[in-house]
Amino acid sequence: MNLQKGIYLKFLCLALSIALSCKEGSQVNFPPIVNNLDIQFTLLNENGVSSTTFYPGENFVFSLIVKNNSDERLVLRGFDYEDFCRVTRLESYDPTENGEQNNDMGKPYVNMFCSYVAGHMMLPKTDLKFQIHWIPPKIREVGSPYGAFFCIAEENPPLSPGRYGTGFQTKFLLSYEGEDIETDLIQFNIEFEVK
Repeated sequence: MNLQKGIYLKFLCLALSIALSCKEGSQVNFPPIVNNLDIQFTLLNENGVSSTTFYPGENFVFSLIVKNNSDERLVLRGFDYEDFCRVTRLESYDPTENGEQNNDMGKPYVNMFCSYVAGHMMLPKTDLKFQIHWIPPKIREVGSPYGAFFCIAEENPPLSPGRYGTGFQTKFLLSYEGEDIETDLIQFNIEFEVK
């Protein structure tokens, strides 16, 4: 099974688990509207194509897309982004001064959501795209999501050949008709290679 199919199956299982679960400490079921939420986390090459193989020096983009497939308005109130886009080298390579292995390559931004916003409106059949380059582009496009979601981009070096991973776990906080809805904990993992 390829990586994309595996991720799609995870989201299908997530949708089913959300549909069949209840809020903790409550007898109220999640509104059916949550079943129409599609979440995709992928890496894109320089041509905007999903990929898990990159060349040395090639830049890539982290892409998290939260899509509202329903006919209703939803508000994405937030998610835990502490490890969002963090890259870890999957094999040992760089001992630190105390002899431990340092495989944390960092992440492409300093912080997210730098301006307070009560939530991000998701109109029916629309999506929110959280996309950021590993190496920030020299010229930023007009309307780039850097300004909307990311504060300061890190000046990361290109990744050297090797196997890497990125991933994070989070609960998405949504609002529908004034009611807050928190999804179950979702784990995202992508392994990729620079060769």
